[in-house]
Amino acid sequence: MELQYARIARRPVLVPERPVYLLYGREQVLLEEALGKLLAGVRQDAGADPDVQTLYGSAATCEVIASELANLSLLGGGKVVVVREAQRMRAPEQTRLAALVPRLAMGALLVLMAGEPTYDSRTKRRRVLGEKLETAVREAGVTVAAPAFSERDAERWLLAEAKEAGIDLETEAAGHMVLLAGADLVRLRNELAKVVAYIGGTGRATVADIELVVSRSPEATVFELIDAIGDRRPDRALSALKILLDGGEPEQRILALIARQVRLIWQAKWLAEQGYLKRGGAQVPLEVVRDLLPRERATSIMSQIHQSFLREKLLRQAAAFSWPAVRQGLERVLAADLAMKGIEGEVDDPRLILEVLVLELAN
Repeated sequence: MELQYARIARRPVLVPERPVYLLYGREQVLLEEALGKLLAGVRQDAGADPDVQTLYGSAATCEVIASELANLSLLGGGKVVVVREAQRMRAPEQTRLAALVPRLAMGALLVLMAGEPTYDSRTKRRRVLGEKLETAVREAGVTVAAPAFSERDAERWLLAEAKEAGIDLETEAAGHMVLLAGADLVRLRNELAKVVAYIGGTGRATVADIELVVSRSPEATVFELIDAIGDRRPDRALSALKILLDGGEPEQRILALIARQVRLIWQAKWLAEQGYLKRGGAQVPLEVVRDLLPRERATSIMSQIHQSFLREKLLRQAAAFSWPAVRQGLERVLAADLAMKGIEGEVDDPRLILEVLVLELAN
Protein backbone atom coordinates (compact mmCIF):
# COMPACT_ATOMS: atom_id res chain seq x y z
CA MET A 1 0.00 0.00 0.00
CA GLU A 2 1.36 3.42 -0.99
CA LEU A 3 0.81 6.22 1.52
CA GLN A 4 1.36 9.76 0.22
CA TYR A 5 3.59 11.83 2.50
CA ALA A 6 1.16 14.75 2.25
CA ARG A 7 -1.41 12.65 4.11
CA ILE A 8 0.84 12.29 7.15
CA ALA A 9 2.73 15.61 7.01
CA ARG A 10 0.53 17.37 9.59
CA ARG A 11 -0.21 14.31 11.71
CA PRO A 12 1.89 14.06 14.88
CA VAL A 13 1.20 10.31 15.17
CA LEU A 14 1.07 7.51 12.61
CA VAL A 15 -0.30 4.30 14.14
CA PRO A 16 1.08 1.34 12.13
CA GLU A 17 -1.55 -0.52 10.11
CA ARG A 18 0.84 -3.13 8.67
CA PRO A 19 3.87 -4.96 10.16
CA VAL A 20 6.38 -3.49 7.69
CA TYR A 21 6.95 0.05 6.39
CA LEU A 22 9.31 1.31 3.69
CA LEU A 23 10.30 4.98 4.04
CA TYR A 24 12.33 6.29 1.12
CA GLY A 25 13.41 9.48 -0.63
CA ARG A 26 16.11 12.14 -0.80
CA GLU A 27 15.00 14.37 2.08
CA GLN A 28 16.48 12.78 5.20
CA VAL A 29 14.68 15.25 7.46
CA LEU A 30 11.29 14.09 6.15
CA LEU A 31 12.26 10.43 6.53
CA GLU A 32 13.23 11.04 10.15
CA GLU A 33 9.95 12.85 10.76
CA ALA A 34 8.00 9.92 9.28
CA LEU A 35 9.93 7.50 11.50
CA GLY A 36 9.19 9.67 14.53
CA LYS A 37 5.48 9.62 13.72
CA LEU A 38 5.55 5.81 13.47
CA LEU A 39 7.36 5.47 16.80
CA ALA A 40 4.81 7.82 18.37
CA GLY A 41 2.07 5.61 16.92
CA VAL A 42 3.60 2.47 18.43
CA ARG A 43 3.93 4.29 21.77
CA GLN A 44 0.30 5.39 21.66
CA ASP A 45 -0.94 1.93 20.70
CA ALA A 46 1.10 0.09 23.36
CA GLY A 47 0.89 2.69 26.12
CA ALA A 48 4.65 2.62 26.68
CA ASP A 49 7.88 3.52 24.90
CA PRO A 50 8.80 0.95 22.22
CA ASP A 51 12.00 -1.07 22.23
CA VAL A 52 13.80 0.24 19.12
CA GLN A 53 16.69 -1.65 17.54
CA THR A 54 18.59 0.03 14.70
CA LEU A 55 20.50 -1.91 12.04
CA TYR A 56 22.38 -0.73 8.96
CA GLY A 57 21.83 -2.21 5.54
CA SER A 58 25.42 -3.09 4.64
CA ALA A 59 25.73 -5.29 7.76
CA ALA A 60 22.10 -6.34 8.26
CA THR A 61 21.08 -9.95 7.66
CA CYS A 62 17.65 -11.53 7.46
CA GLU A 63 18.54 -13.78 10.39
CA VAL A 64 19.39 -10.85 12.67
CA ILE A 65 16.27 -8.93 11.60
CA ALA A 66 14.04 -11.95 12.26
CA SER A 67 15.69 -12.53 15.65
CA GLU A 68 15.21 -8.91 16.71
CA LEU A 69 11.56 -8.90 15.61
CA ALA A 70 10.91 -12.07 17.62
CA ASN A 71 12.60 -10.63 20.72
CA LEU A 72 9.59 -8.69 21.99
CA SER A 73 9.95 -5.99 24.63
CA LEU A 74 9.63 -7.27 28.19
CA LEU A 75 8.11 -3.93 29.18
CA GLY A 76 5.20 -4.34 26.78
CA GLY A 77 5.99 -1.19 24.83
CA GLY A 78 6.14 -2.79 21.41
CA LYS A 79 9.16 -3.78 19.33
CA VAL A 80 10.48 -1.79 16.36
CA VAL A 81 13.39 -2.82 14.15
CA VAL A 82 14.72 -0.02 11.94
CA VAL A 83 17.00 -0.90 9.02
CA ARG A 84 18.71 2.23 7.74
CA GLU A 85 20.21 2.34 4.23
CA ALA A 86 18.17 -0.77 3.45
CA GLN A 87 19.08 -0.49 -0.24
CA ARG A 88 22.64 -1.46 0.74
CA MET A 89 21.65 -4.88 2.06
CA ARG A 90 23.39 -7.65 0.14
CA ALA A 91 21.23 -9.18 -2.59
CA PRO A 92 21.00 -12.67 -0.99
CA GLU A 93 19.87 -11.12 2.31
CA GLN A 94 17.24 -9.04 0.52
CA THR A 95 15.93 -12.21 -1.13
CA ARG A 96 15.70 -14.00 2.23
CA LEU A 97 13.97 -11.00 3.78
CA ALA A 98 11.49 -10.95 0.88
CA ALA A 99 10.43 -14.47 1.87
CA LEU A 100 10.05 -13.42 5.53
CA VAL A 101 7.99 -10.25 4.96
CA PRO A 102 4.66 -11.98 4.05
CA ARG A 103 4.86 -13.99 7.29
CA LEU A 104 5.28 -10.96 9.57
CA ALA A 105 2.38 -10.26 11.92
CA MET A 106 1.31 -7.23 13.93
CA GLY A 107 3.00 -6.95 17.31
CA ALA A 108 6.43 -6.02 16.04
CA LEU A 109 7.20 -3.40 13.39
CA LEU A 110 9.90 -3.54 10.71
CA VAL A 111 10.85 -0.15 9.22
CA LEU A 112 13.10 -0.10 6.15
CA MET A 113 14.64 3.28 5.29
CA ALA A 114 16.23 3.96 1.91
CA GLY A 115 17.27 6.73 -0.46
CA GLU A 116 15.88 7.76 -3.82
CA PRO A 117 14.75 5.14 -6.36
CA THR A 118 17.30 4.16 -9.00
CA TYR A 119 16.68 2.99 -12.55
CA ASP A 120 16.86 -0.78 -13.06
CA SER A 121 17.93 -1.39 -16.68
CA ARG A 122 16.80 -5.02 -16.49
CA THR A 123 13.20 -4.31 -15.50
CA LYS A 124 13.23 -0.79 -17.03
CA ARG A 125 11.66 0.54 -13.85
CA ARG A 126 12.78 2.72 -10.98
CA ARG A 127 13.05 0.85 -7.70
CA VAL A 128 14.29 1.37 -4.16
CA LEU A 129 15.19 -2.18 -3.08
CA GLY A 130 15.79 -5.49 -4.80
CA GLU A 131 12.85 -6.47 -6.99
CA LYS A 132 11.64 -9.35 -4.80
CA LEU A 133 11.97 -7.46 -1.51
CA GLU A 134 10.32 -4.30 -2.79
CA THR A 135 7.43 -6.30 -4.27
CA ALA A 136 6.94 -8.16 -0.98
CA VAL A 137 6.98 -4.94 1.04
CA ARG A 138 4.52 -3.19 -1.27
CA GLU A 139 2.12 -6.16 -1.06
CA ALA A 140 2.35 -6.84 2.68
CA GLY A 141 3.24 -3.43 4.06
CA VAL A 142 3.11 0.32 3.52
CA THR A 143 5.47 2.50 1.50
CA VAL A 144 5.94 6.21 2.18
CA ALA A 145 7.87 8.37 -0.31
CA ALA A 146 9.37 11.58 1.06
CA PRO A 147 9.01 14.20 -1.71
CA ALA A 148 12.03 16.09 -3.01
CA PHE A 149 11.74 19.74 -2.00
CA SER A 150 11.93 22.59 -4.48
CA GLU A 151 13.30 25.98 -3.45
CA ARG A 152 9.76 27.25 -2.86
CA ASP A 153 8.92 24.18 -0.76
CA ALA A 154 12.06 24.74 1.29
CA GLU A 155 11.15 28.39 1.82
CA ARG A 156 7.69 27.49 3.17
CA TRP A 157 9.22 24.76 5.34
CA LEU A 158 11.72 27.25 6.78
CA LEU A 159 9.01 29.74 7.68
CA ALA A 160 7.07 27.03 9.53
CA GLU A 161 10.19 25.77 11.34
CA ALA A 162 11.18 29.30 12.34
CA LYS A 163 7.72 29.97 13.75
CA GLU A 164 7.91 26.76 15.77
CA ALA A 165 11.34 27.82 17.05
CA GLY A 166 9.86 31.09 18.29
CA ILE A 167 11.36 33.59 15.85
CA ASP A 168 9.76 35.71 13.13
CA LEU A 169 11.63 34.94 9.91
CA GLU A 170 10.84 37.47 7.20
CA THR A 171 9.61 35.91 3.95
CA GLU A 172 12.40 37.59 1.98
CA ALA A 173 14.90 36.39 4.59
CA ALA A 174 13.66 32.80 4.18
CA GLY A 175 14.14 33.08 0.43
CA HIS A 176 17.63 34.51 0.90
CA MET A 177 18.46 31.69 3.28
CA VAL A 178 17.47 29.10 0.65
CA LEU A 179 19.59 30.96 -1.90
CA LEU A 180 22.64 30.85 0.37
CA ALA A 181 22.26 27.37 1.89
CA GLY A 182 20.35 25.53 -0.85
CA ALA A 183 17.15 23.49 -0.56
CA ASP A 184 18.68 20.63 1.43
CA LEU A 185 16.56 20.35 4.59
CA VAL A 186 19.31 18.94 6.81
CA ARG A 187 21.56 21.87 5.95
CA LEU A 188 18.70 24.36 6.35
CA ARG A 189 17.78 22.97 9.77
CA ASN A 190 21.38 23.37 10.94
CA GLU A 191 21.60 26.91 9.55
CA LEU A 192 18.26 27.83 11.15
CA ALA A 193 19.61 26.70 14.52
CA LYS A 194 22.46 29.19 14.05
CA VAL A 195 19.99 31.95 13.19
CA VAL A 196 17.87 31.17 16.27
CA ALA A 197 20.97 31.25 18.48
CA TYR A 198 22.05 34.58 16.95
CA ILE A 199 18.62 36.19 17.30
CA GLY A 200 18.34 34.89 20.85
CA GLY A 201 15.31 32.64 20.59
CA THR A 202 12.83 35.48 20.01
CA GLY A 203 12.68 38.44 17.70
CA ARG A 204 12.76 39.03 13.96
CA ALA A 205 15.32 37.63 11.51
CA THR A 206 16.02 39.88 8.52
CA VAL A 207 17.93 39.44 5.27
CA ALA A 208 20.88 41.21 6.91
CA ASP A 209 20.88 38.65 9.74
CA ILE A 210 20.82 35.78 7.24
CA GLU A 211 23.67 37.31 5.25
CA LEU A 212 25.74 37.54 8.43
CA VAL A 213 25.04 34.11 9.94
CA VAL A 214 24.25 31.56 7.22
CA SER A 215 27.06 29.63 5.53
CA ARG A 216 27.01 29.67 1.74
CA SER A 217 26.31 26.55 -0.27
CA PRO A 218 28.36 25.79 -3.39
CA GLU A 219 25.42 27.00 -5.52
CA ALA A 220 25.41 30.37 -3.75
CA THR A 221 29.16 30.75 -4.19
CA VAL A 222 28.78 30.01 -7.91
CA PHE A 223 26.19 32.82 -8.05
CA GLU A 224 28.85 35.15 -6.63
CA LEU A 225 31.44 33.77 -9.04
CA ILE A 226 29.17 34.48 -12.03
CA ASP A 227 28.42 37.95 -10.65
CA ALA A 228 32.15 38.63 -10.57
CA ILE A 229 32.54 37.32 -14.12
CA GLY A 230 29.68 39.55 -15.31
CA ASP A 231 31.32 42.55 -13.61
CA ARG A 232 34.61 41.61 -15.32
CA ARG A 233 36.31 41.12 -11.95
CA PRO A 234 38.64 38.14 -12.40
CA ASP A 235 40.12 38.69 -8.93
CA ARG A 236 36.76 38.24 -7.22
CA ALA A 237 35.86 35.36 -9.51
CA LEU A 238 39.07 33.52 -8.64
CA SER A 239 38.46 34.17 -4.93
CA ALA A 240 35.01 32.57 -5.19
CA LEU A 241 36.50 29.63 -7.08
CA LYS A 242 39.16 29.23 -4.38
CA ILE A 243 36.45 29.08 -1.69
CA LEU A 244 34.77 26.23 -3.57
CA LEU A 245 37.99 24.31 -4.17
CA ASP A 246 39.37 24.79 -0.65
CA GLY A 247 35.99 23.68 0.71
CA GLY A 248 36.51 20.29 -0.93
CA GLU A 249 33.95 20.70 -3.70
CA PRO A 250 34.84 18.31 -6.57
CA GLU A 251 36.12 20.09 -9.68
CA GLN A 252 33.63 18.32 -11.97
CA ARG A 253 30.72 19.45 -9.79
CA ILE A 254 31.98 23.05 -9.79
CA LEU A 255 32.12 22.92 -13.58
CA ALA A 256 28.58 21.52 -13.68
CA LEU A 257 27.35 24.37 -11.45
CA ILE A 258 29.03 26.98 -13.66
CA ALA A 259 27.51 25.35 -16.76
CA ARG A 260 24.07 25.36 -15.12
CA GLN A 261 24.35 29.05 -14.27
CA VAL A 262 25.39 29.99 -17.81
CA ARG A 263 22.37 28.07 -19.15
CA LEU A 264 20.08 29.88 -16.70
CA ILE A 265 21.50 33.22 -17.87
CA TRP A 266 20.82 32.23 -21.50
CA GLN A 267 17.19 31.43 -20.63
CA ALA A 268 16.74 34.60 -18.55
CA LYS A 269 18.19 36.78 -21.30
CA TRP A 270 15.93 35.32 -23.99
CA LEU A 271 12.78 35.44 -21.82
CA ALA A 272 13.53 39.04 -20.83
CA GLU A 273 13.96 40.09 -24.45
CA GLN A 274 10.62 38.48 -25.33
CA GLY A 275 8.92 40.36 -22.49
CA TYR A 276 8.08 37.18 -20.55
CA LEU A 277 10.44 37.92 -17.66
CA LYS A 278 10.57 41.21 -15.76
CA ARG A 279 11.64 42.33 -12.32
CA GLY A 280 8.01 42.56 -11.27
CA GLY A 281 7.18 38.99 -12.23
CA ALA A 282 7.14 36.33 -14.92
CA GLN A 283 4.49 35.21 -17.39
CA VAL A 284 5.91 32.48 -19.59
CA PRO A 285 3.48 30.88 -22.07
CA LEU A 286 2.98 27.15 -21.64
CA GLU A 287 4.11 26.44 -25.21
CA VAL A 288 7.41 28.22 -24.54
CA VAL A 289 8.00 26.12 -21.42
CA ARG A 290 7.06 22.96 -23.30
CA ASP A 291 8.88 23.54 -26.58
CA LEU A 292 11.84 25.83 -25.89
CA LEU A 293 13.02 25.49 -22.29
CA PRO A 294 14.95 22.50 -20.85
CA ARG A 295 12.70 19.77 -19.52
CA GLU A 296 15.06 18.79 -16.71
CA ARG A 297 14.08 20.64 -13.55
CA ALA A 298 17.72 21.16 -12.53
CA THR A 299 18.53 23.15 -15.68
CA SER A 300 15.20 24.92 -16.25
CA ILE A 301 14.75 28.52 -15.19
CA MET A 302 11.11 27.87 -14.27
CA SER A 303 12.07 26.70 -10.77
CA GLN A 304 13.87 30.01 -10.17
CA ILE A 305 11.83 32.87 -11.58
CA HIS A 306 8.86 32.83 -9.21
CA GLN A 307 11.03 33.99 -6.31
CA SER A 308 11.78 37.70 -6.55
CA PHE A 309 15.33 37.56 -5.19
CA LEU A 310 16.36 34.80 -7.61
CA ARG A 311 14.58 36.47 -10.52
CA GLU A 312 16.35 39.76 -9.88
CA LYS A 313 19.75 38.09 -9.62
CA LEU A 314 19.24 36.24 -12.90
CA LEU A 315 18.03 39.38 -14.68
CA ARG A 316 21.03 41.32 -13.40
CA GLN A 317 23.40 38.61 -14.60
CA ALA A 318 21.61 38.32 -17.96
CA ALA A 319 22.02 42.06 -18.50
CA ALA A 320 25.76 41.80 -17.80
CA PHE A 321 26.33 39.29 -20.63
CA SER A 322 25.95 39.94 -24.35
CA TRP A 323 24.76 37.13 -26.62
CA PRO A 324 28.30 36.56 -27.95
CA ALA A 325 29.52 36.34 -24.33
CA VAL A 326 26.83 33.77 -23.46
CA ARG A 327 27.68 31.74 -26.56
CA GLN A 328 31.38 31.95 -25.79
CA GLY A 329 30.70 30.97 -22.19
CA LEU A 330 28.92 27.78 -23.27
CA GLU A 331 31.76 26.97 -25.69
CA ARG A 332 34.40 27.52 -22.99
CA VAL A 333 32.48 25.35 -20.51
CA LEU A 334 32.29 22.56 -23.09
CA ALA A 335 36.03 22.85 -23.78
CA ALA A 336 36.76 22.66 -20.03
CA ASP A 337 34.56 19.58 -19.72
CA LEU A 338 36.38 17.84 -22.58
CA ALA A 339 39.75 18.80 -21.06
CA MET A 340 38.78 17.37 -17.65
CA LYS A 341 37.79 14.11 -19.33
CA GLY A 342 41.11 13.97 -21.22
CA ILE A 343 39.40 14.16 -24.62
CA GLU A 344 40.81 17.51 -25.79
CA GLY A 345 43.39 20.06 -24.66
CA GLU A 346 46.89 19.87 -23.26
CA VAL A 347 46.11 20.70 -19.61
CA ASP A 348 45.09 17.79 -17.38
CA ASP A 349 45.04 19.48 -13.95
CA PRO A 350 41.31 19.96 -13.07
CA ARG A 351 42.03 22.92 -10.78
CA LEU A 352 44.07 24.70 -13.43
CA ILE A 353 41.37 23.99 -16.03
CA LEU A 354 38.79 25.72 -13.81
CA GLU A 355 41.06 28.68 -13.10
CA VAL A 356 41.72 29.19 -16.82
CA LEU A 357 37.99 28.90 -17.54
CA VAL A 358 37.10 31.54 -14.94
CA LEU A 359 39.77 33.92 -16.24
CA GLU A 360 38.61 33.45 -19.83
CA LEU A 361 34.99 34.11 -18.89
CA ALA A 362 35.84 37.14 -16.73
CA ASN A 363 38.02 38.73 -19.41
